Amino acid sequence: MQNKIRISFVGDVSPGDHYFSFGHGPRKLFECGHNKFSSIREIMPKSDIKVCNLEGAISDFNANKQSPKSMVFRGCERTAERIKEMGFDVVNVANNHTAQHGPIAFHRTKELLYKAGLSVIGLVDKPYITRTIGDTKVTILGASLINDNTDPCQNLYYNPTPPKLIEACKKIKEFSDVLVLYIHWGTESTTEVTQTVTLLSRELVSHGVEIIVGHHPHVVQPIHLLECGLIAYSLGNFIFDLQWSKMNVDSIVLTALIEKNNHKTSIFAEVQNARINSCSLPSLEVESTQLSYGLNTIYEYNTNEIQFQAYRKLLFLIKNILRGNTSLKIRFLMWKLLKKI
Repeated sequence: MQNKIRISFVGDVSPGDHYFSFGHGPRKLFECGHNKFSSIREIMPKSDIKVCNLEGAISDFNANKQSPKSMVFRGCERTAERIKEMGFDVVNVANNHTAQHGPIAFHRTKELLYKAGLSVIGLVDKPYITRTIGDTKVTILGASLINDNTDPCQNLYYNPTPPKLIEACKKIKEFSDVLVLYIHWGTESTTEVTQTVTLLSRELVSHGVEIIVGHHPHVVQPIHLLECGLIAYSLGNFIFDLQWSKMNVDSIVLTALIEKNNHKTSIFAEVQNARINSCSLPSLEVESTQLSYGLNTIYEYNTNEIQFQAYRKLLFLIKNILRGNTSLKIRFLMWKLLKKI
C-alpha cells in the first residue's frame, strides 16, 4: 500500500526582541496581532504537519520591563495564537532560550501552546509526538545539544548527550515507521557545518532516522538529500530581528515528501525561499525548488558578507538606537560597559 506524507519545517521563530531591537522586534508584532500572520499561512505549503522552533518564553511572569536581561527574547502571551494563525501544528521548545526566564515562564509557555491547539515537542518528560497519517506512524522528536544560556543544568527541555540521543532514536524507531529529528545544534553565524554535526547526523541516519532538521546557527546551511534520508543542517531564521547581515535574513521553508510503498521508503524534498523584512517577518516566494540528491547549497555568500559580523551588529545598533525602546537599549549598553570595567 502506498502512502504519501508531506511535512514542512521552518527554523527559528523569536517571540521577543533582541537587545538591539527593543521596541521594534517580533514582540510588538505578536502583541498587536499583525494581519500578515494569516497571509503567511496562505503562502505556506499545504502539508500534513508544519513544524517551527520557538526561540523564547511567551510569558511576562516576573518580568522587569526596565531590565534588558529580563525582556530579551521574551514574547507576549498572544504569540501562541499567532503561531497557530500561521498554520503551524507542532512547536519545538528544546533550545537555549525558552528556559532563560525561569521555570514558571517556561511552563506558562507550554500551557499557552497547548491552549492554542498546538502540539509541543522537546519537553524533558515528553520530547516527541507520534501521528498516524494513513497507515504510517510518524514520530517527531525535539532535542537540543546546546546548553541553556542561564541554567546549564536545567531540567525543562530535552537536552541529551549525543550517545543518549542515539539510544532514544533507536527506541523510538521500534514503534515508528518514520522518525523525524528536529534538533537545536551547530555553531552560530556560519554556513559551515561542523565535523561533529556531520558525523552525528550520519550515525543517526544509520540508526533509522529518516529526516533530520537543524536550527540554532541563525543562517541557512546546506541540505543533504540521501537515498536513505534527509539532513537539513540549519534552516536559519523564520521570524527574527537579527537584521544586520544578509545571512540572518535569508530564510527557507523546507518540505519533505515521504512515500511509503510496502516496505520501501522514499524521501524527496523541496524548498521555498524567503527573506525576512525589516519588520522581522518572512516574505515567501510562491514557487518551490525541488532538491536533487546529494549536497544542496541554498544560498552562497562572499567573504565580505561572512566576515566582520561584530562590526555589522554595532552599526545596526547605532543606526537604530532611536527606534523603538531607546532607554532599554541604553541600559543594555551601560550594563555591557560596566561588565568590562
